[in-house]
Amino acid sequence: MNDFFTSLGFPALPEKELLDRLDKLALQAAPGSGLMVDTGFLGERHAPGKRGSIRDITLENLTLPNLAGAFAEGIVTSLCEPLPPQLLHGCKRIAGSGNAIRHCASLRSALERRLQLKLELRDAREEAATGTIKLIAN
Repeated sequence: MNDFFTSLGFPALPEKELLDRLDKLALQAAPGSGLMVDTGFLGERHAPGKRGSIRDITLENLTLPNLAGAFAEGIVTSLCEPLPPQLLHGCKRIAGSGNAIRHCASLRSALERRLQLKLELRDAREEAATGTIKLIAN
């Protein structure tokens, strides 16, 4: 994104500030804007040659909040599509971990909408390392 801004003559923003601003914009996206982002820019495990796309653009829906929101929805879609539907049957909530979900309210919101479940963030940081230590300790 900084490349877009600098090519327009604006100064680059520090990465954290840029991501925070995009996250806030994503939360302002119009519900059901129709704008879709496939975030497979670098491929996926099962499809390494896959590339991302932006589609269903109209004069009305191509706004920065809608685009940022569509990115959040696209990330959540790529995470949730491989899940078998029966996996979440009977679940009342889901647990989230990791920096992306911890720092991006738009991702948390998109995940709750997609799965129609309440998201709980884990208090522990460095989840993989914490889990490994707990496993070794037992």
